Amino acid sequence: MFAGVVGATVAFLTIGFAKDIGYAFGDNLSEYTQHRALIIFGIGLWMLEISINMIDARCSDFRHDLASKDQPKIRLAYQFFLFSMAVRNELGYLGALFSRFDVLLAFTVTKACDRFCINMKSISIFSILLLPLLTAVAMFCV
Repeated sequence: MFAGVVGATVAFLTIGFAKDIGYAFGDNLSEYTQHRALIIFGIGLWMLEISINMIDARCSDFRHDLASKDQPKIRLAYQFFLFSMAVRNELGYLGALFSRFDVLLAFTVTKACDRFCINMKSISIFSILLLPLLTAVAMFCV
């Protein structure tokens, strides 16, 4: 599970800073499509998918261990897990709707980033801060 958290952190950094990394590798900002940033963003999404699968597989094993083959407990564990996934998705949508991250996190403003890039970078930073916190809570409370 720890490897999944580290992988997700690296993936969030890669996704959030893809346009800056692409610009550092030679993307031209006057072009409509920055190919290097697009490739880096795709690699970050691929890394995030693998990391989430690593985390979810361990969570599934953990749920089955806690339920100890008791069917009502297994159903309850899945309900809590699906509820947390729904909350995670809704928080992501709400974070994307808030468009003033450049005021809150001024260090995310760079030459290569526009408003949408700043929002993506800020949401990635928030996810990086939230993931280890929730992992620590899960490890110590259970």
